[in-house]
Amino acid sequence: MIFILTGSRSWNDSSPVYATLDWLCAASAALAPGVMMTVRHGKARRGVDQHVANWQAHRPHLALVDEHPADWAGPCLDGPYGNPPITCPSGHRRKRDDGSDYCPACGNRRNQEMVDPGATACVGLIRARSTGTADCLKRARAAGIPTATISWEELYGVPSTTNLRRRVEARLADQLPRDVLAARH
Repeated sequence: MIFILTGSRSWNDSSPVYATLDWLCAASAALAPGVMMTVRHGKARRGVDQHVANWQAHRPHLALVDEHPADWAGPCLDGPYGNPPITCPSGHRRKRDDGSDYCPACGNRRNQEMVDPGATACVGLIRARSTGTADCLKRARAAGIPTATISWEELYGVPSTTNLRRRVEARLADQLPRDVLAARH
């Protein structure tokens, strides 16, 4: 089973990410015994992608990782790509503080590359309306991949007596299809 995890680079608490991965791992083991799950992510150096890498480094026997880093310094696209289409209009490259330039569409291209091979489900851990995470979820839905969203603001914005892990599991149970959920019952 292959799961896409997409998330905000500003997500600085590993607990919900680990709870999500543990839940997906249990679902995967129940639905496909003996088959190691694969977690696909964008390999950012901070946020959700870094938490995924840390989780996997401490549990290499539970999951394989399929990393898809964005090629920010790479060339722009020659024409429309993906669904919804990504285009690189003339002159759209942006400058960094160090003077180098980058293609702002590279994150969307990477998201499409994560979605194109297909996946069992895509889980987005989103904070402060992260446009990259929202884009990946939109592309997964367009490809017919089931999605679930865990919002930082919902987890931390409202005081709750429910354990954080239980709230994450409840969000996944509410949003993912029943065949993925069968492993939890």
